[in-house]
Amino acid sequence: MAVVAFGHHTVHDCEVFLAGETGRRWWSKGFARAVFSLAFDRLGKARLTSRVDANKPNIVRLNERFGFVKEGRLRNMLGDRDVIVLGQIKSECRYIKHEQAEHTEPAKS
Repeated sequence: MAVVAFGHHTVHDCEVFLAGETGRRWWSKGFARAVFSLAFDRLGKARLTSRVDANKPNIVRLNERFGFVKEGRLRNMLGDRDVIVLGQIKSECRYIKHEQAEHTEPAKS
């Protein structure tokens, strides 16, 4: 079982919170497509942000495996623990269809 929540919405961004059963393979390509399609296509976000406890490297790796990129570290954000900030940009997301620019031939003079 897995849960995805979106919060802290701005015009272009929202935070993504993931939770799932330990030891279960709950994250599939279909699940990823549904999550990213909802955020980028339905909600119209240009980017997503994920903040992860720095003491949970397995969760950081999970985010990276699905295209999130480390963008920073918030020191002592959780008292004596740091938080890793990761971002996913719509144009870099491999789980959604991207509109291809229409190819036109250059005008001949």
